[in-house]
Amino acid sequence: MKTVRETVQALAETFQIGDLALNDAGQAEIVFGGDVSIYITQIDDGTLEFSARLPDINTEDPVVLQSLLRANGAGERVGPGRFAIDDHKDEVIYCERLTAESLSEHRLAEYMTRLVSEVRDLQATFQAEMVKAQATTPAASGAESHEASIIRG
Repeated sequence: MKTVRETVQALAETFQIGDLALNDAGQAEIVFGGDVSIYITQIDDGTLEFSARLPDINTEDPVVLQSLLRANGAGERVGPGRFAIDDHKDEVIYCERLTAESLSEHRLAEYMTRLVSEVRDLQATFQAEMVKAQATTPAASGAESHEASIIRG
């Protein structure tokens, strides 16, 4: 496939989605299993980006932000993608950018299956890390408080 539009057409045929097409902004969405939405964005005629929101990740938590930056910088748990934060919704987004030529029709289903699995794994990993981080905070673990109080006896 040479163009993004050909790739989107091949996706529609592969996954039997008759009305899949890029909108005026050059975007489309495919929902897999009711729990993962993959967004397709046309960057130019031959380049596209697949992305997925990773909901319920606290972007205000410094530990989470450090984890995202480390993963982006070291390529850990990111594979061929990267993390970003949607400024409007404060949601973490996982993105993979590639050329239409790099996706043959034979590899398309395999690629999308891997991407959806990767998104599910990332969601589970970050949820587990957030639970672990909450459990190790002083308030959650029952550690002594550093606040002073006056005791009268």
